[in-house]
This record gives sequence, C-alpha cells and structure tokens, in this order.
Amino acid sequence: MNAFFKGLALGGLLIFTHSANAQNTLYRPIPPGFDFPAGYDFSSGKPPGPADFDNGEKRLLQFLQQNNFGELRRHGWEVFAGLTQQAPEGHANWESWFIAEQVFAGPTPAPLSDQPRSFKRSLEPPRKLGIGLGGPVALAPGQSFAFSVLFNQPARDHIWTERLFERATVVNLLSNLNQTNPPIEKRTIKDFPRDSIALKVSWRHIKRSGLTAIPVWDNDLPNPTAPVLPALPEITWKRCVAVDPTGAKPEGEVVLAQCGFEQRPSSVVHLNRFYNFQVDNQNVAVLKSVIGDEVNVGDYLVLVAFHYTTKEIPEWIWGTFWWHDKPTNGEFASDRSPKVTGVWKNYLMDVGYSRDVPAGGDGKANDIMNPYIEARFPNGVRSNCMTCHARAVFPRLPPEPNGPGQDICGALPVTRGSSDLPSSDPRLSTRVRLDFLWSVLLRPAETCN
Repeated sequence: MNAFFKGLALGGLLIFTHSANAQNTLYRPIPPGFDFPAGYDFSSGKPPGPADFDNGEKRLLQFLQQNNFGELRRHGWEVFAGLTQQAPEGHANWESWFIAEQVFAGPTPAPLSDQPRSFKRSLEPPRKLGIGLGGPVALAPGQSFAFSVLFNQPARDHIWTERLFERATVVNLLSNLNQTNPPIEKRTIKDFPRDSIALKVSWRHIKRSGLTAIPVWDNDLPNPTAPVLPALPEITWKRCVAVDPTGAKPEGEVVLAQCGFEQRPSSVVHLNRFYNFQVDNQNVAVLKSVIGDEVNVGDYLVLVAFHYTTKEIPEWIWGTFWWHDKPTNGEFASDRSPKVTGVWKNYLMDVGYSRDVPAGGDGKANDIMNPYIEARFPNGVRSNCMTCHARAVFPRLPPEPNGPGQDICGALPVTRGSSDLPSSDPRLSTRVRLDFLWSVLLRPAETCN
C-alpha cells in the first residue's frame, strides 16, 4: 500500500500517556478520493506529490480570498470523511495513526507503513485543558473524559527527522538564531510537510447499564454580543441526552437525568449514535488510571469531540467536530459531504482557514472552537484555533498582566484575530516559532521553557 494513502508537561506536572493494546493494524492514510490534496484528480491512479499539495494550497487560498466559505467547508468535510472511513480491521482509519507517546519517544525500529503493527489507543487525562493541574479531579460518568493525540506518518517522520522530540533541538536552534539574528519571520523551526496531519479527540465515559447523561451544546449563549463571555463548562449547558448502552429504552423517550446541577428531562439516545469502544480486561486498569475508579469492565468510552489540523496551507487548516443529537440542523451541519457516512453523520463541524474571516458570532474576528474543549475557558466560545496555536513558541510567551493564574504555557487568555501575534511581533525576536504545534513545546520536557 502507498504511504500517501511521554508525557505531556504542564505547570511542572508530568502527565503520562497510557496505551491500551488490541489487535494488529496497518497504517491507514486518507484514501484516494477525499480531496486531499485539494482539487487533486485521483483518476490518474498516481499518488499526489509535493507539487500537487502546492496546487491544493493555491486552490484553498483562492477560495479564502473569494470568501467562498461553502467550498472551504466542503473540503473540511471531505477530509473528515477520509479520516473516518472504516478500516478492514474495524476501527476508523485515523485510529491506525501514531500515538503521541510513540512519536515523542523518538525513532524506533517501527514496522513500515505497509506492515502490521500493534494497535494501541492512547489516553491522557484532562490536565491539558487546565483541569486538575493540582491533582486528579473526580467527575461523574458522562462528564469524565480523556484525550487522544495522534499524528499521521508524514508528521511523525518530520518530528523524528528534525529531532523535535528532544528539547535540546529547539534550545540549540534558539541559541543559533540569537547569534545570527535573522529577521523575526525567520525565527522558526522547519515547516512541517504539506501532507502532515495532527489529531486530538475527546472521549466521555458511559456506564455499561442504566442511563448516562451527556451534555449537548446548542450554541445557546447568555449574551451573544458581549465583548467577553464567561466560561461555559459542560455542567452549565442547558440540555443533556441520556445514553442507553443496552438499547432497552426507545430512542427519543424523555426521561429525567442528572444534567449539570439538576435533574432535567433528557431524550434517550442509543450507544450506536456515537463512535465508541468498550472497556475490557486489557484496558480497564489504564482507563481507571486516566479517568478514575468509576470505570469498570463493560463500560464504554464515546467520542464527543474531534480536532484535526492539516498543513495544506501555511498556517494549517483547523477542523473541529462535535457530537450532536440533531446533526442535520443549523449552520454547523451545512455543506456536509455525502461521503461522511455511518456514525460520523452525528457530528457537526466548524473549520478555520484564517484568524480573521469569516466574522465571528459577535461580528468581530473569526471564532472557531469545539464546545467540549474550549467552552470551559473564559471567552472560550470566542476562541480561534489558529490564533491560539500561533502562540506556540519557545520559550513560552510571558504571562499577560491581567491573565489567568494558570495560562497553559501562554495559550490563555483567549485571543483571536491576526493582530494578536503577527509574525513580526517584537515578542518573537527572542523566541522560536514552533509551526503552530503545541506538542513541540509541551511534550519533550517537563516545563514550558
């Protein structure tokens, strides 16, 4: 088959990545026919090369210049469809990719892409989001969550070739740049190749019996035009669904479920509405260490949020998806490709190609966020993935004078718009930009600096 087709450190705490072993798998890239690279004609039967990704970049940036956001959304859905196609092994294509734990451990004699290798799920606790920085946090089922971070082979190979898994690499680069004093725009690591993709997904815990409530985001903002919105963690959301893993209750039946701070009427949905996996004897110990002792054999983890970023344009494309029980309604369902099939049709999408356009919900700079990930921060619902990731620099940016006490290595407070940290910003004159990837800052060492 063609290849085209350690911990995470925050606030001085080492967060261990845990893996659950299963069957063997093959590496499954995005298959032909899913607009990756954009506009490529797969009828030739030839795999795309660097020139084809250059042409794809031009195509996408032309759509952006024309404000053709429908075409840009269509491309975002197509890539998602390719990522989520079912592999012969039964899992989605993206689950065959390389977990961050493996990638940042450095090069190993790993099997080639066309040879079987051990299938692993890597799960991390939620401290990356600033939760539990002082220790474990007990959450109820449906609110308990874990994350997975994965890279495709081109991204993995770049991290290995450039030795970005070692902090010494960016330390030495910084020293060299300080001696040679190039223009600020040149103070950066080598760009990732155009076919690079990184993923972050979020799972929620579902009990094996009974009903587990999961909050649902309806974009119901307290004051949509306010300059700054409060943090809106899931416990504040106004609606939940009640997940029935047994299918005993009819879907759509309304029951009382513990939704946030109170019992609320909630519609029953079945487990098969989510991408999920079951807790078994092989992975229960890992899941208990990540989520808590409330996890038991026979329980499930369901996927509620999915981020991807592709290097198809210089500042990457930022696609984000979240589960919803009414996935055909509203602006975030628009332009969905018919190639998105199966359980994946239950996910909504926002996608960003710019820090500025289209205008955000308040009429100002573009906002793109995932409610299950960013809404928990002050003004998180007005955040922008690209603007946040532009702040991934070494050494980290200094804390903002009026910023939060725990600013997650400079990611907070929430900002947006290209004026936040342009490539000519004087703050970058003593730093190295990390090509928008927080992993390069956070994973090789136990500090942000």
